[in-house]
Amino acid sequence: MEPVRREQILERTGAIIRRNLPRLESWIHSHDDIFSYIPPVAGAITFLRYKLPISSAALFDRLRKERSVLITPGDHFGVGRYIRVGYGYDVDYTLRGLARVDLTLDALKNKSGRSKAVPGEMARHGAA
Repeated sequence: MEPVRREQILERTGAIIRRNLPRLESWIHSHDDIFSYIPPVAGAITFLRYKLPISSAALFDRLRKERSVLITPGDHFGVGRYIRVGYGYDVDYTLRGLARVDLTLDALKNKSGRSKAVPGEMARHGAA
């Protein structure tokens, strides 16, 4: 890669990180009771350790099915109770997805294990 082009790419990436990371960190810190976080040194991906009674693979499946949100489970990297979140693109879109993650996190924190009901959910699960 030409040095000038390389510098352009690095500057663009740095600008994205400087703009997006504080907004992501605000969301992360709103969950300080759940997440442990070390800010990334480079790149637009962060790895969050969490304290919840669910494996990262199960959390991934639950978020995908119930909230239509994709995170990367730490189990894919051989470490449990971690999730990987990217923030190198439209940060508003990312935060809207994370707002949906909040619903599942709240349910898990409340130890109810169930997310907020959606119309018809009780009938589908055989509840009266």
